[in-house]
Amino acid sequence: MESFVIDDKEVVYYSSVKELPIVVAKEFGAYLLQDVGIGNTIQDIDDHLEKAIAFLQADNKDAAVEEMKNLRLGLFSQLSGLDYTALSFLCLVKSVDGMEVTDRSVEGLQKLMEKLPGLTGGRIRELLDQVKKNLIRNDTFTFQNSSMTTGHSSNTESDLNY
Repeated sequence: MESFVIDDKEVVYYSSVKELPIVVAKEFGAYLLQDVGIGNTIQDIDDHLEKAIAFLQADNKDAAVEEMKNLRLGLFSQLSGLDYTALSFLCLVKSVDGMEVTDRSVEGLQKLMEKLPGLTGGRIRELLDQVKKNLIRNDTFTFQNSSMTTGHSSNTESDLNY
């Protein structure tokens, strides 16, 4: 685990998969997939639109429909003020000033974000990038094809070395 101080509060967060409880790992993975796969920025929305147009031009209607669904979800996220990058990182927060974080729902993490007004998007991206590097460097887990899998071919529970 690592920590930093912001707004006169000590924030402790999980920085390695070896210390990450499996329930938190699942929640983190879900937010991270939404961030990577759907996004919530204007650029993400534009990217989905470009892909949908390309699929239509290639006469791949099914793929175009899926991209339009992702565009709609991205637009909804943007309009709702959801920031999946921030939610991904905040999901990794273990405690703030010694108080354990237990509510990792969207609402719970948004409340946590409100308690840390000095935490910027740039700092969140910096911390999240470092955590992702730690996950990728770890020999137990790797990210492949935008999903988290074990580095072993069988992917059984006995392969998970915590």
